[in-house]
Amino acid sequence: MLRCVFSVASVLCLFAVSTNQATEDGLFPGNVAFHFTAPLYNVSIPENSVAKTYATQSPGAPRMGVPVTLNTFTDIRYKILGGNRDLFFKAEHRLVGDFCFLFIRIKTGNNDVLNRERKDKYILQVRATANIKEGNPKVQYSSETTVVVTVLDMNDLSPLFYPTEYNATVAEDTPIHQSILKVIAEDADLGRNGEIYYSFAEETDKFAIHPVTGVITLTRPLIYNEGTYHELKVHAQDRGIQSQSGFGFSVAQVHIRVKKVNLYAPEIRIRRHPSIVENSNADIYAIVNVSDRDSGIHGEIDKLEIVDGDPDGHFRIRPTRQKGEYNIEVLKLLDREKTPQGYQLQLRAVDKGTSPIVLCSSKVSPIKLTDWELLISNFDIFTLGLTLCIFPLGIPPRESYKSVPVQLADLNDNAPIFNKEIYDVKVPESAPVNTPLIRLKVSDPDDGRNAQVFLEIVGGNEGGEFHINPETGMLYTAVPLDAETKQFYSLTVSAIDQGNVGTRKQSSAKVISLRPRLLLVVGNIDGFQVKVYVEDTNDNDPIFDKSELTVWIDENMPAGTSVTTVHAKDRDRGENAYISYLIANLNKVPFEVDHFSGLIKTTQLLDYESMRREYVLRIRASDWGQPYRRQTEMEVTVKVRDINDNRPQFEKIDCVGNLPRHTPIGSEIITLSAIDFDSGNIISYRIVSGSEDNCFSIDSTSGTITVSCDLNDVRVSERELNVTATDNTHFADIAKVRFKLVNTKKNVFSSGRLLTDDTGTFDCKDTGVARRLTEVLAEAENNNGPLEVEDLPMMPTRYGQNVHSPEFIDFPIEIKVNESVLIGTILVRLKARDRDLGFNGELVYGISGGDSRSQFDVDMKTGDLKVIGYLDREKEYEYFLNVTVYDLGRPQKSSSRVLPITVLDVNDNAPKFEKSLASFRVTENALNGTAIFRANATDLDEGDNAKVTYSLATDTQDFAVDKTTGILTGNNIFSS
Repeated sequence: MLRCVFSVASVLCLFAVSTNQATEDGLFPGNVAFHFTAPLYNVSIPENSVAKTYATQSPGAPRMGVPVTLNTFTDIRYKILGGNRDLFFKAEHRLVGDFCFLFIRIKTGNNDVLNRERKDKYILQVRATANIKEGNPKVQYSSETTVVVTVLDMNDLSPLFYPTEYNATVAEDTPIHQSILKVIAEDADLGRNGEIYYSFAEETDKFAIHPVTGVITLTRPLIYNEGTYHELKVHAQDRGIQSQSGFGFSVAQVHIRVKKVNLYAPEIRIRRHPSIVENSNADIYAIVNVSDRDSGIHGEIDKLEIVDGDPDGHFRIRPTRQKGEYNIEVLKLLDREKTPQGYQLQLRAVDKGTSPIVLCSSKVSPIKLTDWELLISNFDIFTLGLTLCIFPLGIPPRESYKSVPVQLADLNDNAPIFNKEIYDVKVPESAPVNTPLIRLKVSDPDDGRNAQVFLEIVGGNEGGEFHINPETGMLYTAVPLDAETKQFYSLTVSAIDQGNVGTRKQSSAKVISLRPRLLLVVGNIDGFQVKVYVEDTNDNDPIFDKSELTVWIDENMPAGTSVTTVHAKDRDRGENAYISYLIANLNKVPFEVDHFSGLIKTTQLLDYESMRREYVLRIRASDWGQPYRRQTEMEVTVKVRDINDNRPQFEKIDCVGNLPRHTPIGSEIITLSAIDFDSGNIISYRIVSGSEDNCFSIDSTSGTITVSCDLNDVRVSERELNVTATDNTHFADIAKVRFKLVNTKKNVFSSGRLLTDDTGTFDCKDTGVARRLTEVLAEAENNNGPLEVEDLPMMPTRYGQNVHSPEFIDFPIEIKVNESVLIGTILVRLKARDRDLGFNGELVYGISGGDSRSQFDVDMKTGDLKVIGYLDREKEYEYFLNVTVYDLGRPQKSSSRVLPITVLDVNDNAPKFEKSLASFRVTENALNGTAIFRANATDLDEGDNAKVTYSLATDTQDFAVDKTTGILTGNNIFSS
């Protein structure tokens, strides 16, 4: 059958072969079981094991062998079929009870031994065979398995160096702890048996070796004069248990040669002359002494030269007759303004090194470096054909550098210069007093007092509108500005340096303030111009031509009829002067106003009889300014004029009745009354038709019809009178009066009405005009009542009286700022409030005092306090700013607070010696450690930044300085 065994390293497919075929349950015929307990076994055996040494299993592994049934099998044998090419192993069996154990041991008679370094694992194929005691014919059974034999490492090898000798050449100035070379040994054993430790055979205090890496390092300085050669023996030993062979370590020889080097660089000493006055004739500026503490050629000076700091060749180095002494000579006239910082000459002194020695060979075989072992970094190696050349670089020269400052004394030969030809400045007219406008920057190429410039306004400031800080050049407002009063300022500013009176130089500049956003150059102005734009702010209310106006308009005029035009002006400019109009009445009125032209028009037809006869309009004019509009109101009274637009109307029409014939002449038979809705109109009446015979007449004033003839003479029995009424312009509709002339005194029915014998009665149709008149009169009375207070609103309260003063909120107690703060840095945002509204509550900020150096500014709108000048704690460490907030109301109100600002120190000043040069004498019998001189330096900073420590910049062992007190003492220089 086929059995596959899976391990980490590989997959082994094993065949367990039997002469008789097993059944599916692993039994041979006759239900006899014969097989190994496992298809694969792992055993181990030490290398170099002698004959009859048995391999062992690890604890917990399955028993290696075949289980047997007692009295069933006979002649059980194990045999190695494969994997034992070198015949190292033999398989043995041992029957214990019902189990036949398999043992693997070293075979006898073999001259070779196991060697793990050669082969560390063997895979053996083992077969087991057996016979059954009973049965005929005799049956033989077999089974196979795999045994993996691992050869265990024994510490049978010692470390081996390769190479066994090492050579190195080390310069005597090699730094301590620097690696010199690395020795390498190898051990083929495993684990601890193969881990190598390095050590010196003999103790040494100049070198150390790393026990693991084998790197040899320097532990003491090398001195060429004390020893030029060092020989070291290095042991390499593994960490395993020593074998019986007794070889535990190996030895390597290390040869180290010390190479002499150029130890010291030249030392440069300067004897400096006083500073040179610019443009003066000078010859020698300084004397330079150069020395070298090396001996021989290394102590000789090869050259001294200027390598930097003199691009135009104003100086040169020339040696004197004395050895090691040189002069720095001035070749050209020097101008301090071209080099205001002077010159910083960089000197380089070079001593003499040694030339290299060249070693070449044309041999094909490698060249042995026996006497020329040098560090590989000291070689330039190249090949040309078959020739190999090695160039030792020799001992290079040393060099040192020294900076020599050249200071130039100033002459007052330059006038102050403004940094710009034209300055553009904008300032809103709402800017508070003491608002900074611009810092006039003036420079003077001279130095010291010759470059100290003071500024002064010498013209154009007759009203005292501006003032200038003479030291900082900051131009401020001195009074509130009003662009409507004066829009143009021309200031002349003078700048004069503070040199000696006879040498002072002066310049001037123009400062011009112009109309808002208008650039104007006036003629040719000598010097420099500063143009200041005074920007308009919305500080003026619109003003109407008239505060009140009364106009008339006829009734019945169509909608859109022009009533009148109002006009207002604003002294501001731009959008601050643009005006729009509106009607501010709370209740609706039949008028509108054009927002831009101020034309007032009707929005509907006006009726004198039924509508209001007089309107009071609130016309409001508003400008377009920011952040709030300013506005003014006026009253326009519009009166409606009555016109004759109504005709008379009869109260009753279509009258019908009876009239007795015996009615006497002059009797009133009926009165027709007409009503005219127009006021003041006189109505007259007339009979249009029906009285051609003049039997009837009408009173033109009252409308009463009377009998004018004897009715008995009238032939017709019915009459119809057509009556009209007129107001001399319009005629009323015809009113008809129909009646019958009766002859008897009997009761007569007419239209269901009984007439008496002696009087006539008429029945008329009521037109309702009287009722309509009553309604019109009531409506007119209602519409023309007195105006209510809410109909005429007052101006909004934000345009009222400026009641409240501004007040700061969350005002800082103190501000601390480093003197290194950048210009433009915002320190704090000041906050204030005003309970008024509109411009009365609009606030602007300003610094009204305490900033004598023009170092701070507050944004007039946002209240941001920022730095506008470089702070210097050493000049002024504390400021008390008087910060003021103003409203824009009338009258203007303000509030002020004092803001302390403390400037914190940064280490921005170097210590300065009281004396830059000191000389002293010392007696030859002075003791070592005697104080010779006390250096005293001060630092303008404070705290830890002002603590001064002293040290010697010169590399010398002859003197020492106390780092705290600055006391210079001598050391080993007083021995005779």
